[in-house]
Amino acid sequence: TGGVSGIALPRNPLYRYYTNFEMISDVISLDGKSVGFALRAIDAKNYYLVEIAGANAAEPLLIKGYIVKNGVAAPIY
Repeated sequence: TGGVSGIALPRNPLYRYYTNFEMISDVISLDGKSVGFALRAIDAKNYYLVEIAGANAAEPLLIKGYIVKNGVAAPIY
């Protein structure tokens, strides 16, 4: 998914609604910018997003949370 904008969700919607889970992932940011994870995704336009910024991001080494509603992201403070 390098260089691609947007969100990837499981094809089967049953996998979107676990309440207790552990997520382990190895992620490499080849350009040092940022990576993100969608949480509690209702669909591709409504979800929570956690963004982890790398050393080359506009705001380096920072974790941010967003609520995405109807495709529009708003920061969680």
